[in-house]
Amino acid sequence: MKVTKDKDKNIKKAILDEAREIYIKEGLETLSMRKVAQKVGITAGAIYWHYPKKEALVAEIFIDGVKTFSEYMLRSLSGKTPSERLTICMEAFLQFALEQPKHFEVFFLKRPDIVGTERYREFDNQRLVAFRILMDRVRECMDDGLINKGSVYDYSLLLLTSSQGLVTLYLMGQLGIDKTEFTELFHKNFQLLLESLSP
Repeated sequence: MKVTKDKDKNIKKAILDEAREIYIKEGLETLSMRKVAQKVGITAGAIYWHYPKKEALVAEIFIDGVKTFSEYMLRSLSGKTPSERLTICMEAFLQFALEQPKHFEVFFLKRPDIVGTERYREFDNQRLVAFRILMDRVRECMDDGLINKGSVYDYSLLLLTSSQGLVTLYLMGQLGIDKTEFTELFHKNFQLLLESLSP
């Protein structure tokens, strides 16, 4: 029984991985259950045992991406001080982008237009969970006097959008630098942002 469950879990993961790849490279219009099944090596009918319709598969792509992002951001809790936790949080953002570029594209650059109201609400709620992790880090730095008093939301959004924009330019090859140079640039950008928010 366990072998069957493990096999089903592996097949479901393979379906999700192939669907994500097709969705990002070719777009929603070319993503079909038949095409995904063919790439995974299962029959067109077998895929429906795991995902009853295309919308369910697309929804899973988005939900999986946002949950992965949250897991990275939660690494910040390992820090011993507010400053260290914020730094780890932004470092986790960088690692998510570099280690999970497909998830990054899904999370930040795509919209789940066909997933249905219920699943979109779940996706949106999960995004808020991830953003609140960053807001908590900013809030405690503000309480500790490391950041100027102000809007936690606005400051968090500034950190997020600046980092997201920088990463997007890098992933699209617009910066013309390698991974090491980009990592240094990301850290420098974060320090400049912190200085602009510091008392």
